[in-house]
Amino acid sequence: MPLFAFEGREPDVSPEAWIAPTATLVGDVRVEAGASIWYGAVLRADFGPILVRRGANVQDGSVLHGGSDPVTEVGEGATVGHLCVVHGAVIRAEALIGNGATVLDAATVGCRALVAAGATVPPGMAVPDGMLAAGIPARVAGPVKGRASQWVDTNPAAYRDLARRHAAGVRPAPGFGTMPLPGSPDAVAPDGSDVRVLLRTGRGSMAHFELGAGRVSRAVTHRSVDEIWYILTGHGEMWRRQGERQETVALTPGTCVSIPAGTHFQFRAGAGGALAAVGVTMPPWPGADEAYPVSGPWAASGLAGSRWVGVGSWNIAIWANQACESPC
Repeated sequence: MPLFAFEGREPDVSPEAWIAPTATLVGDVRVEAGASIWYGAVLRADFGPILVRRGANVQDGSVLHGGSDPVTEVGEGATVGHLCVVHGAVIRAEALIGNGATVLDAATVGCRALVAAGATVPPGMAVPDGMLAAGIPARVAGPVKGRASQWVDTNPAAYRDLARRHAAGVRPAPGFGTMPLPGSPDAVAPDGSDVRVLLRTGRGSMAHFELGAGRVSRAVTHRSVDEIWYILTGHGEMWRRQGERQETVALTPGTCVSIPAGTHFQFRAGAGGALAAVGVTMPPWPGADEAYPVSGPWAASGLAGSRWVGVGSWNIAIWANQACESPC
């Protein structure tokens, strides 16, 4: 799942919640047990927290954003339907926001209330408990009743069960992948490293990269992924450290090196030519916070920065192009 820290705050997801692999959570997002965030949803908590309470569900393609007054909140057992926008608003327990609806700043949707599909709840509006709001701008149309009442009654449990099924049963579709090495780079880093993204499966991803002659990478470590590199051309060195153990090895064509999660590592290319390799990441790269800088033995060359290459709905970080002006 793509989870991203922002200015020191990162998503806090209960192990009993389910986040779809293509949902995106940024910053101070808090997801409680039994809640579910579905495919393509984006929860961006940079101006203030976003709270998704126990057993709530935020469905496919919805966007949640807002500030700190009020905190954007989806109450216990509440439903935010497909393609909704909830911006700086509070959705109370077991309320239901219909498909394509918009709930704007400082609005409140009461317990077991329903916002009709396509409606826009204007800023500051309060939809009372158990009432239906419809239209643009939304107006209270009366109590929730009939079939609409059935949706409010049944949807929380139905989506909790459906989330359990997806957690257990969703896997990348099997199939064969074939592609040539791209003729041009997918990205060019500030230090001139060329990156070409290759194939991925549900359990690993691969990329081809070059570090220019005489260049030195930034020293980094990975939080959770293992990597295996195979050197294609060029000559250089790689330094690796795990705790008190460290070593520097020569990199030549045909050399294969492993980089287990938590290993501090840095590499450099010789002056005679670029260092080119393919690297396999297992599992696939999980997101922007996976790698972080550490101290290394050599002063890195070039400009600080990294380049992220999107592959469909996935991101792969290519660390060959991370470098800085001063020693790391």
